[in-house]
Amino acid sequence: METRALKKVGETRNETFKREVTRIYTVATYVDELGSVDQDHPPTLMCVVEERGRSNGDATRIGMTIVCPTTGEVTYDDFQGA
Repeated sequence: METRALKKVGETRNETFKREVTRIYTVATYVDELGSVDQDHPPTLMCVVEERGRSNGDATRIGMTIVCPTTGEVTYDDFQGA
């Protein structure tokens, strides 16, 4: 929450930096706020995983997980692809 420049001129320059997690960023996810303007459909996060067969004859398996951070509801399933 503090930058080096602000720390240098501030009254807390001899104390440790204040840090907080304010947003979540990953390669495929951006979560800014967990609230929703549409209460009938709160925001969700979805993860899809593909596991290819070990040999040419093996089928691909796909797994999906959906999480609603607002309600705590978790939905998941997996299936075999062609």
